[in-house]
Amino acid sequence: MTNFKDFNSQINSNTFGIMWFTDKALTNETHGFKEFNYLLNGLLSQYLDNDDLHKDIASNIFFSENFGETFFLLHINVTKTNPEKLKELLTEQINLTSALKSENKVILTHNLTNIDLTSEVKRNFPSFEFKKLEF
Repeated sequence: MTNFKDFNSQINSNTFGIMWFTDKALTNETHGFKEFNYLLNGLLSQYLDNDDLHKDIASNIFFSENFGETFFLLHINVTKTNPEKLKELLTEQINLTSALKSENKVILTHNLTNIDLTSEVKRNFPSFEFKKLEF
């Protein structure tokens, strides 16, 4: 069981967002779901309750607030796309979040796959600081 205090201690006023990589469709059983749903005030549960198409979607991006600043949670199901498309998808989503022009530059990564996606985003987006979210 996750210690919410440890989870929350990794998210602070410098955190711009979280990138969550899985190799399965998003469900309420996906590791991290409860924690991220709590962080987003139930937005993930609302999404799953209202959209039957989510099982076929490669990525989702959710926006909320963190310490009064815009905050994002990006979920990518890597099995729904090929490696080249995945690279394009990451670039597209990071560019979208970059348009928010946040002063916060820390992006946490929670990778549940065997693919090293953190190195890919670090290489392509050096203006952000990527840190592994551990829980």
